[in-house]
Amino acid sequence: MVGRHVMGGLACLLAWSAAMLALYPFAVHHPYWICIQVVLIGMSGAVGTLLQIRLMDVAKEVQTLAAALNHSAFNAANALVPYLGGLTIAAGWGWTSTAWVGVALAIIGLIVWWFTVKDEQRTAAANLQ
Repeated sequence: MVGRHVMGGLACLLAWSAAMLALYPFAVHHPYWICIQVVLIGMSGAVGTLLQIRLMDVAKEVQTLAAALNHSAFNAANALVPYLGGLTIAAGWGWTSTAWVGVALAIIGLIVWWFTVKDEQRTAAANLQ
C-alpha cells in the first residue's frame, strides 16, 4: 500500500519522527518509558526506504546515479546531525536537547515535502493544459 502512496507515507513518517523525538526528553528519565521510546523513534528509520522508492520513481533512466547520490546524502546527514546535536550539548543545553535538533530537522523535512508536493501539483496542472 505504501508503494502507491509514497509521498503520504513520507509525510506520516516525518511527522511521526518529530512527535517521537519531542517526547524523548520527557521519557528519558523513566527506564521503562525510554525503552519504548527508543523503539518508537527507531520506527521512523523507515523514511530511508520511502525516500529510496521515491527517488527511483523520479530518477527514470539515471537510477544508478540517483541511488549513489541518495547514499551520499545519507552519509552527509550522518555527519551533520551529530555535529548539530553536539553544538546543543556544548552550549550547555544538556544531552536531551539533541532531540529538539531532530524535531527541527523533521519539521524542515516536512517543509521540503510540502514544497515538493506543491511543485508536483503545479507540474501536473501545466501538463494538462
